[in-house]
Amino acid sequence: MKRGTGLPKRNTRFLIDTNVFIATVKRRWAKTTDLLLYLLTSDYELVGNGVLLAEYRRYAEVLNAMDLFKFLTKRVKIVNPSKEDVLK
Repeated sequence: MKRGTGLPKRNTRFLIDTNVFIATVKRRWAKTTDLLLYLLTSDYELVGNGVLLAEYRRYAEVLNAMDLFKFLTKRVKIVNPSKEDVLK
């Protein structure tokens, strides 16, 4: 879809850093919790790759947060760029 300028419509994507995931789980409620819940329940596209999801899973298992992990994995779009894409 194009904007009035003729440019493609802008798509906002977020990658949730592992530190945000850990802080959300370790602290009962913090600003990181608000941020993560906002992103998980918004229309923003969340992206990650297989390595990041494995890291989330490792911390979720250690910190007893598998429910949050499962919810997160339903919202995250897996993006594994090719070597050529990375080198562009």
